[in-house]
Amino acid sequence: MQACGVVDRLSLRPDAVRLAAPRCTWVADDLEAAIDHLVDGLATLGDVCGDDEAGRAFAADHDAARTRIEAAVANLTRCARGMANGLLVTAATFEDAEAASTIPARAS
Repeated sequence: MQACGVVDRLSLRPDAVRLAAPRCTWVADDLEAAIDHLVDGLATLGDVCGDDEAGRAFAADHDAARTRIEAAVANLTRCARGMANGLLVTAATFEDAEAASTIPARAS
């Protein structure tokens, strides 16, 4: 039951939470591989923008967008790894709290 944003009972399966952590790590690994593949693929194209005014303008916009995308994917990768760590810590903390509790756990 919830009243005024306060939960009077919490149920959590630490084993299930712990099993979710590797999925976040896999997502981070896949993101890193995808951005590496993109960067490598673009590098093999060389300078495709041209050296006229329109090409230089496009290159400036392209380079700025590329930098933002690479930074965004790097941030998302860090977030996914942080989530994995957070899930492991949450599971361990919940288990420690349950072990230290003076109130017997309820059967689910």
